Order: sequence, then structure tokens, then C-alpha cells
Amino acid sequence: MADREVPSNANGPNFRVPAVGTRSRGETSRLPPHRHASRFWRGRNFNPGVAPMHRRHILPFVLLASAMACQDAPLTPSGPAEPRFAIATAGPVTTDLRSGYDYVCALRSGRVACFGAHDEGQPNGVYSAATGSFVQLSAGPTHACALTTAGAVQCMGANDFGKAPPLRRTATGSYVAVSAGLSHSCAVRKDGVVECWGSSTYGQAPPVFAPQTGKFTEVTASATTTCALRNDGVIECRGRRQFAPAVQRASSGTYVMLAPAIGQTNCALTSTGVVDCWGYLPGRHTGPYVQVTVGASHRCALRADGGAECPVGYPGSWQGPEERSLTTGRWTRITAGNYHTCGLRADGYFECFGEVQTIGSDAPDVIPVADVPRSTLPSAARIRLEWRDRNANELRGEIERSVADRDRNPTSWMLIAKVRPDSRTYSDSVAAGATYVYRLRMCNNAGCSQWQQSNPTAAPATVPPAPSRVAASSYTCGYASCAKVTWTVDNTFVEELRLQRRVNTGAGYGAWEDLPAQGRLTTTFDQFGLKAGASYQYRVQACNSRGCSVYVSSNAFVARPPPPPAAPASLTANAMGNYMYLVWGDVANETTYERQRREKHGTAFGEWSAPIVRTMNVTSDQDPITPSTVYQYRIRACNDGGCSAYTSSAPTQA
Repeated sequence: MADREVPSNANGPNFRVPAVGTRSRGETSRLPPHRHASRFWRGRNFNPGVAPMHRRHILPFVLLASAMACQDAPLTPSGPAEPRFAIATAGPVTTDLRSGYDYVCALRSGRVACFGAHDEGQPNGVYSAATGSFVQLSAGPTHACALTTAGAVQCMGANDFGKAPPLRRTATGSYVAVSAGLSHSCAVRKDGVVECWGSSTYGQAPPVFAPQTGKFTEVTASATTTCALRNDGVIECRGRRQFAPAVQRASSGTYVMLAPAIGQTNCALTSTGVVDCWGYLPGRHTGPYVQVTVGASHRCALRADGGAECPVGYPGSWQGPEERSLTTGRWTRITAGNYHTCGLRADGYFECFGEVQTIGSDAPDVIPVADVPRSTLPSAARIRLEWRDRNANELRGEIERSVADRDRNPTSWMLIAKVRPDSRTYSDSVAAGATYVYRLRMCNNAGCSQWQQSNPTAAPATVPPAPSRVAASSYTCGYASCAKVTWTVDNTFVEELRLQRRVNTGAGYGAWEDLPAQGRLTTTFDQFGLKAGASYQYRVQACNSRGCSVYVSSNAFVARPPPPPAAPASLTANAMGNYMYLVWGDVANETTYERQRREKHGTAFGEWSAPIVRTMNVTSDQDPITPSTVYQYRIRACNDGGCSAYTSSAPTQA
């Protein structure tokens, strides 16, 4: 999807959670969610308002032997190699760590190394300053910026909206601090004025803005806001402030530090160790703390003893598998992304935690994690295995394969490959006529991760057999006529079932129409909203990578009409001014309501008017009237099966 700015007249950001591994780009694509994909929250209780986004045939022996001969086949990475380096405690260590949406960057010995996802242009690899070295680092959702010893800003990663120029210098002196936001970046000049570049849809990136008094010393660019800290301990914000004032004063003492922020929450630390937050997740935490970090929908704070606390947000953002958690370690710095949180250890290594993340750790004493692999069949004789590289510390990956049973469950496992660090794909030769399941784990000298199992993938030898006993019938469902189609099929090597239907409304059958494809285990299909009295016929075929079987047709049938709805229980009419206000009781299976009125002339009512149609679930209406005229109304409920009796109102004078 092409990059685009959010229109300036938008009422607010479009909150959503992207599917893992795919996200559309644009200014609103990375704003924190109000509603999260259900797969992220299985079995968990989550309340954004209280505590605010991770599986028959025997393979011939000769093929097993040939597969083992290829077990060391190299992989072709799907992207640039991620950096690997060891950090010795006696040598230079990482001095800063900053998280983007789904990556992390470390500042070490004047260079920046970034790890994690890079499918949307996120920085990845090792970066050096154009001149001198880097002294300060900031990471936004898809780009990072660093300050050089020369007082220039150098950015890396996605540059949509012009937010990440390779090199930027100020015309006035030099920069002393920089921050990367969602679609903009800002830097503090030596004279205490802030310069911004990139998108300013909400006014969050004015080219230049000065403090009301004194000088700015620090800046944080977030999703739709920019906040800067003055030398008197007061914060000024620009952009979409989420009901916060333009000028923020500390709840106790003065502000001494701004928190880096990925989403729409801004936090700051006071001189008394209190954390104040405003925006999407407002709140106050007394601590005392020495640092605070804000993710898309969570926040964590660091105590003076190196312990971390995460008082607000989704626990899966700071807790990893096997009970590993940011809150159980000791850190010199913490940093939060979308659904991960990382901590920098005293020895210079980092560790990351969370359910939905693309980085693990660069520490050799931490067991790496493995991604869930996905297998596909690009050709009849090869299966391709793909996964994300979630570590910066693995020494190898191990892949095992199993021939699956009729239910596509693995049987016995066999090691088929050991792959190098950074690998993301593996291609395996397979025999036609079998179904395969794979599993992957990552290892280093500290141990191996848990096995992660792939989806089963069938390598069929022929097209599947055609379905049998295809039958179709009609039934009524609420206010409509519905169809049920059933069939049987040998689904051993079926990947999907394709359905078609044709309709005869009295002039002969029309062309076959495609219906949504069904999963391989499906044996029934229900369709809603048939035309009552029309004749229908369905047909089904089974498909796999070799092709599709012939279609097998069902019997023809006539769609049964639904029963007419009951009459509305009541109808009241009340005259107010120049309108008659009508209210009636809703019924269960209507598709429309038909309303009529008549007027009294002398001692008798005239004819009923032509029906006025209202849609289902509507239970009130208004009608223009003439003063001093007596009216009466009636209404009935209708669907494809007919209409109910009328329900009348009492005569009412305007």
C-alpha cells in the first residue's frame, strides 16, 4: 500500500492491530489499538481503561537417506543479514538501547546496531556516523535517528514523509538532542529551540518552535505529539495532545526526563522520582523511579536498584515464554516497543521479552527463541519452510521432519538440517503422495529453544478424488430462505473444496456462479438469502496443488419461503408541533415495515395512503401533519414469505 498522510480533517486515528508479519503503511497504521486481534488475547483479561498488542503414507527409505545427505544445505536469507557481535565486559559496552515498533537499536562504541523486523524499511545492521561518532540514539516505529559528535542528526530506516534524512544539519549552531516519532522527527538546537521535519498532520512537527520561556533541553516525538522539556522543568507539547494541556507542570517537584514513546501516551519523570503520564494511557506512579519507557499500549519504569515495574498495560508486552519477564531481571536501561520490552544489562548485553516480537537477545548466556515456521509447496517435489529470525545470539538452527498420519499429525521425527545463524528459509525435497510436518529450534552454547512446529503440507501425487453424495436442500432461517449443501470426500490430499451454484427463476438456469472456497475438512455449506420460489442447484469439486477433480452436482430444489412475521404488538401516534411521532413494537423476522395513514374529513376517514417502507429493526418514525386534522396510522411487518396483519393506532388530532 502506498504511503499517505492522514487527512487533516480526520476525527482521530484509526486504531488497529496489524497481523503479524504484514502491515499497511501510513501515518495511522502504527497507532496503539483500542481493539486488538483476538488471537493476541486468547485466555487473557485485558481492559484498556484499567490496565490497558503471538499444526499415511510411509516415505520410502531411499528418500530419507537422500534428504539426510542434504541436511547442511545453506539457506538464502529473505533480507539483509542481522548483526552479530559479542560484547565483552572488559571492553566497550552498549551505552543506550532504544526500541522501535518491532525492532531494537543499541548504541555501542559510537556506532548503532539494529536488530529485528525490517519488512517495512526498519533499520537493520550496523551504522556508523558520517563523521565522528554517535552520542545519542532514538528509535521510532520504523526509523531511528542518532546525534553525532559534530552536532548533526543522522537517520536510518524508512523515510516516508521525509522523516529520516540520511544527514541533517541545523543552520544555527548544532543539535544537542534528537527524537524519532511515527511519521516525523524533532531535534533540540544548542540555542534551545526545537526543529522538526516529516508529517505534521496534527501540528506535531512544526519546522521550528521556541519555548514560551527559557530553553528546551530534551524532546520526544511520539505518534501524533511532540513534547519538549524546558530548563525550568516544565514541558510544552505540540500536536494532538489527547486532552492534555499545551504546558505540563509536574505533579511534584519539576520534570527532569522525558520518556521515549512509540504510541499516543507521553510520560515524564519528576525530580522526586514520580512518573506522570498523559494521552492514551494517563496516570501517575509514585515510585521512586529513575527511568520510564512507553510502548504502544503499556509502560514500564526502572528503579534505582535496576529492577523494573510495569504497572499499566498488557502483560504479554513484557513477559515472554517460559515465565521470562522484564520484571525479573536487573537493568541499566529499559525500552518498550509495540508488544515487546527490552532491558540493557550491566555487562552490555540486552534481552527482550513479549509475545509478539521479532528480537530475543544478543547475550550468549541466554537461550534463543524460535519462530513458528510456515511450510508451503512451491513445486510438486519440494517444500519450502520459512520463519522469522528472532534472535541476535543463536549459533545454529535445527530442523526436523515427520511424515504425517491420515489426520495430518506428526509421527516420528528425523533431523534433516542444521542451518546457520540469520537463516530464514529452507527447501526440502519430498516424495509425492505424503504429508509432512516440520519443527524448528534455535541453539547456542547456553542451550536450545523449544521446538516450534509448522503447519502440515501435503505433496500429492495426483489430483484428489471427486466428492460423492452431493445433496442440497432448502430450509427457512429467520426472515430468509436458506440452502444446505452436504457431501463426502476423501480429504487426504485435498487442500480446498470449490463450490458453484446456478439459479432458475422461471426462464431456465443461469450460468454457474463461484462461491467461497471451503477448507479441506468441510463437508457442509450453508447459504443465506435465497429467493423464495426460485430453483437452485449446487456442485462441488476437490482441489490440491496438482489440480482439481471434476465437479459433482447436487439435486435441484425450490427455495422455501420463510413464514410471514407477526404483526407489531402496538402502534402509538403523538402529535408534537408540525409532526406526528410514531412508535411501534419490533418483531423477530421482518425485513421491512409498511406504514400507512389516513385523514378524517367530517365524520369519516378517507382512503389509506400508499405504503411508506421502513427497514428492519426500525421502531419509530415521524410524519409531517396539518394542524387541526385527525389522523390514524397502521403498520405491518413483511419478509420474503409475506406480510403480517396491520396494527392500527388510535385516531389522533394534530
